Amino acid sequence: GAGKTRRALRPLVAQALAQSVVVALLNESGADFSPFYDHPNAFIIRGTPLTYMSFLEGVIGEMQRREDVLRRERVSEWGRLPSHLQDSPPVLVVIDEVLSLAMMMDSGEQRQFWGLLATYASRARKLSMGSIGALTDPTYRILGPGLNWREQCSARVSFRVTKAGISRAVLDASGAETLEEGQFLALLGSQEIVKGVSANPTDAELKTYLAGYPVQPVIGQDWLLLSEPQEPLRTGSEPHRTTVFQEPEPVPSPRLPLSHERAPTPEEQAFMRFLYHHDGMSKNAICRMVYGFKNGQTYAWVTEAIENQKAFRP
Repeated sequence: GAGKTRRALRPLVAQALAQSVVVALLNESGADFSPFYDHPNAFIIRGTPLTYMSFLEGVIGEMQRREDVLRRERVSEWGRLPSHLQDSPPVLVVIDEVLSLAMMMDSGEQRQFWGLLATYASRARKLSMGSIGALTDPTYRILGPGLNWREQCSARVSFRVTKAGISRAVLDASGAETLEEGQFLALLGSQEIVKGVSANPTDAELKTYLAGYPVQPVIGQDWLLLSEPQEPLRTGSEPHRTTVFQEPEPVPSPRLPLSHERAPTPEEQAFMRFLYHHDGMSKNAICRMVYGFKNGQTYAWVTEAIENQKAFRP
């Protein structure tokens, strides 16, 4: 309630996207990240605890793949690789209300969840992969097995809190309980605590900011694909499949793969709809089939094609 999402996460996400970072946003509530829905490199992950666990396992798999590349090339950090070997972009995993997400899980799932987060946080930085977690009470009493993850965070930021004990849990010092609205204290590594004032950009301001920094959509990032039916979203909600009362006639197959540098034609959209409604293919599968990969932009085009029902007769 003191500004974690609007004053910290949203500005940081916007800056990351402007720098061609792939951002995965977990546990969104209340459309707080709606300014990023249309960005090609922003992915909203929603679902059950198993959805989040599956996604984190995929992220760690990508982390391990990058570690293999570093070992093979005998380079210590991803950023030191020659540009032609950096086959994956920087990554930022953002988890809003970490505790509320953990509370959805049973004790066994919680241990696995905190273990995945700690593993990622402890090894990902040298691989150009980072994470941000926002939570209300990071004390040992509340975190329990998540304390190890908290200790792996190299930067800690606190807005106003209710008690000095919570301030000490975050910053190893009191003071956050005296902050005014918009103010924060930050502990960066082992340096002294820094006091600052955050921005609180509106939805329109965030969109305008990102429009000034166009980026290329990421391609070929299979770790973003979930093993569960739930898929990364780029819109506020996943549309339900529309009942088709008359089965659509087969449509001509376009030459594949389609170009990812332009929007699909009406004929190509009809082909995507046929794959979805007649063949029962998922959006992820359609992306891989017609484009050869899936990213935010291709997923958006497939979604738009499926939602456009004009080609179907009622």
